[in-house]
Amino acid sequence: MAILERIKQDIEIDFSDIIDEIEISEINEMRIILKDETFIDVWFSLKLPGRYAYHWD
Repeated sequence: MAILERIKQDIEIDFSDIIDEIEISEINEMRIILKDETFIDVWFSLKLPGRYAYHWD
């Protein structure tokens, strides 16, 4: 989970003008809530290093 916290910090710094909130769940998933009320879900695999998926809604 430490890597998710680092990614969260980077996102908050680089995209603070469009980010409202970032949530990290226990299942290696991050939800980035944008100021326009859309969100981005990012999932990171625990079994396969470097594998991830994302969805913007």
